[in-house]
Amino acid sequence: MGRTTRDVAALAACWLVAACGGGGAGTGGSNGSDTPVTIGDLALLESSPADDAVQVAVDSSLWLRFDGVLVRDCLTPENVWLTTAAGSAVAAATSLAGAGREVTITPSALAPETDYELHLSPFVCDTNGRILADSRTIRFRTLDQRPPALSGASVADAQTGVDRLANFVLTFDEALAPASIDATTVYLRDVFGSDYPCALTLVDGYRVVVDPLADLAGNRRYVLAVAGGARGLTDRAGNVLAQGFRATFTTAPDTTAPLLQEVWPPQELVISPLARPEIVFNESVDPASIEPNSVALVDDFSNVYPLRIAADPSKHRLRLVPSSPLPKGVGVRLSVAGGAGALTDLSGNTLGSGSLSRWTVGNDDAPPAVVQVHPAIDAERVSLNVRPHLTFDEPLDSASVHAGSVVLRDAQGGVVAGAVLLTAGATGIEVVPTANLRRATTYTLVVRGGGDGVRDRAGNTLSTDLEFRFRAADDATLPEVILLPADGATAVPTDSHVSAVFDSPVDASTVSTDTLFLSTRNGTPVAGDVEVVRGGRAARFTPRSPLLAGTWYRLTLRGGIDGVREISGNWLGVDEVHEFRTGFDADIQAPTVRVSLNAAADLRKQGMQVPASGFTIDVYAQDPGNYAFDPSSFEVTLLGLESGPTADQIYALATVTRDRLSWRVPTDRALPPGEYRIRAAGRDLSGNLGEAETVSFTVVAPRADKVPFERTHVVWVRTDLDRDGNGRSDFVDDLTKLGFVIDGDPRGTNQRMIDILRAGIVAQAHHLFDRSASGAAQGDGSVAIRFTDRRPAGVAHMQIALGGLDPEAPRQRDYGDESSGVLGRAFFDAYNRQTNDLNIGTNPGLGVFPGELFLFQASIHRRVYPAFITSFARRFLNLAPAMGGTPVGSGDDDAIVVAAGFDYVRATSEQRLRYDAIFRAADEWATAVGIVLAHEVGHSVGLVAEGPSPLGLYGDASLHDEAAGVADVMAPAVGYDSLIQLDYAFRDLDLAYLRQRLILK
Repeated sequence: MGRTTRDVAALAACWLVAACGGGGAGTGGSNGSDTPVTIGDLALLESSPADDAVQVAVDSSLWLRFDGVLVRDCLTPENVWLTTAAGSAVAAATSLAGAGREVTITPSALAPETDYELHLSPFVCDTNGRILADSRTIRFRTLDQRPPALSGASVADAQTGVDRLANFVLTFDEALAPASIDATTVYLRDVFGSDYPCALTLVDGYRVVVDPLADLAGNRRYVLAVAGGARGLTDRAGNVLAQGFRATFTTAPDTTAPLLQEVWPPQELVISPLARPEIVFNESVDPASIEPNSVALVDDFSNVYPLRIAADPSKHRLRLVPSSPLPKGVGVRLSVAGGAGALTDLSGNTLGSGSLSRWTVGNDDAPPAVVQVHPAIDAERVSLNVRPHLTFDEPLDSASVHAGSVVLRDAQGGVVAGAVLLTAGATGIEVVPTANLRRATTYTLVVRGGGDGVRDRAGNTLSTDLEFRFRAADDATLPEVILLPADGATAVPTDSHVSAVFDSPVDASTVSTDTLFLSTRNGTPVAGDVEVVRGGRAARFTPRSPLLAGTWYRLTLRGGIDGVREISGNWLGVDEVHEFRTGFDADIQAPTVRVSLNAAADLRKQGMQVPASGFTIDVYAQDPGNYAFDPSSFEVTLLGLESGPTADQIYALATVTRDRLSWRVPTDRALPPGEYRIRAAGRDLSGNLGEAETVSFTVVAPRADKVPFERTHVVWVRTDLDRDGNGRSDFVDDLTKLGFVIDGDPRGTNQRMIDILRAGIVAQAHHLFDRSASGAAQGDGSVAIRFTDRRPAGVAHMQIALGGLDPEAPRQRDYGDESSGVLGRAFFDAYNRQTNDLNIGTNPGLGVFPGELFLFQASIHRRVYPAFITSFARRFLNLAPAMGGTPVGSGDDDAIVVAAGFDYVRATSEQRLRYDAIFRAADEWATAVGIVLAHEVGHSVGLVAEGPSPLGLYGDASLHDEAAGVADVMAPAVGYDSLIQLDYAFRDLDLAYLRQRLILK
């Protein structure tokens, strides 16, 4: 795409160039022509100390063992370094041992009782060029013989006016052992010397939160204590708190009277002779303040029933326990007096107003009984999304069913977080865990008995706790299903059947007309037959007669414990229900089916060379109009093997969606070298057959001279170069022109902005190669390329310049001058034969040239502004000094908005506007330049190869994809608007080559 001074539209693109030939110097490494291809990462096998170790001797050397022979030069302080947990650097020497597979790190000095972190960057490498998959950190604590000490407390000795409703926080100078924190080591006592029950929580390892279960009394003395000595708290190393803590304090006065909030059972209810009424208050009350005349239970004949008072831990709820069963058939009244003589709160304030409740004593004195348990007692293979459910023989009292009376515990006795629901007309209890259960773990559902447990509405309680055990499935994934016809579909052919495709095999015994069925919308069932097909991956319901025309139907796939289950035991969380409307005709039109390798388009799919495994066979289907393809009908046949996988075997291992099947040939089914053909077909929901054009391909043994990577390929992105000799790096030159940095750095923002832009550009490049922003691989689709912005010592690597102007054009150009129109230039290295290409030279001029993009966009802006504002100008009019902007570092609030801890929510409107102006521009610039960087690196690993041009990986004469799409990374030209607005990606065969699922001829 060329340039013209007359047409603004034509000015929207710049050239991306590949230089002929390859170049490398000094970093070593070459893909030998007959070397077998081995892709993998260096692995850390063992470390001493182990991660999270304690009591490490201060004179210890640290030791690491790897699965490869390391390169001595890679053991630099940038790749292997030691710090304290607070981040302070610790000097250390490294050496190799164990035939080069072991590293010894000898610190200059380790302090006792200190937490340390040993860091490994991903660029630790072995002599085969392998690097670590990602960074590693090993944490440990040195020999600790010093006891922990209390460094702060939220209450002081002799303090007065302490909030009686607040908790207390104790802060220690080092992390504590959680097991040492209990009621014997941390306790609260009242004025009488009695222990005051508290909940104890360890936060961040250093803080103990003491939360009294009941409110403290007002104007009362208490003692908060921490035990020291032999039975005191300990740190992680086992050292006991030497000096205990004791604070005697007085609470603030309390003159507020308590309020009666609730009485149970509700008024006029028929209650059990064994009922134990409850009264609930808005604060803790004193059970000892209750006199016979303040709380009394009397029948219609004025008989008074003696009561025993039982309080819950919070003392907000009091349970009244008659000394004997109440007589059946009589009426009873509970009077709670207010005013003089009434019960008091813990501060002595009298209840202001009381209440009177009346009930009739009935004949029901039997506790509720469990009649059904789901999952069954001692059940195996229970789905991870199970919601345990119990059904009782009578309705339960809702107030008694809660997380304290119904508990789900794991094998270690830990409580599973979740909600407890009353269901099925109050006869059922359902536990809904917050998260899925752990695989292959035994759980116990506990239903509490006794006064604090579950009861019926009459007040009868379970005599003992009930326990029900089950074991979760040994499968960490829950089922997913494609159910057709789709929900809301219309004009569905009357001769359609139902199809359900699962992501893993199902238990055929759970698939029947009770779990997969069809009915009209008003509930009339449709007669049909159900079958499980495709190795258990799919189920079909076929009506025995055509569906009625113009009718709404409801399709149900039953989920839950009584529904369809995987072989592992996992089931759908809920029923899958679709409603669809039939049309007025049968379907006689066949679907369109196409097959390809590595997701290649039709123009590029024939005659590929692929490795023995790892490549994908992809089948696509489409049914015209309102018709639907049946994904359970995909048939893939591999021709060329005497004994190959069957269509069902391929289907069982494939990824299937509504209109696509993809099978990645596994290593355990690797194909021998030879010529092959793929035949694919499929049917729609009416059974019409569609067949794909047969695709031919060749399996060849992958050699290092035919694929780009033997291992993860490291690319050093050079932002430190000063190729124009002005005393400042070319990268910073660009950021200065754009307004991201400013001469003199008056507010100290320059380095922060340099780091942000550099990291953003590298993150975008990583994204295009299917890696995380930091460079970690994200699955088998990740390309074996990892970028770094610093020299990867000892690692065979490529270098590429990033920053400045095209070295082949005049160097002394600035705002208002013409761009060369070239955004980047890199060596083309077929098959990546050289792992050390140096794309940093000036003759030819190599690298990525963001400065040319700036000049190019500035030129357009100057020609059309102010009649038109380009996308580039919309961002940089606020920043670029030559365009009248205010550079970062010159604004009054810039140091605030650029800081890492900037709080956008609490910021002023002016700060938010400035933040948006800076970081929206930064995001767009990093995105655009990152795409150009990925393009040029693509050339140096073999994109795009010379040769004939069948619109495939083989490019045109410019070494770019022929007839490239506008968002193709390897297109020969790009526009700024497309770079920031479109979702750029590598072409199908480019990705197949990069993933080594394709071998070049």
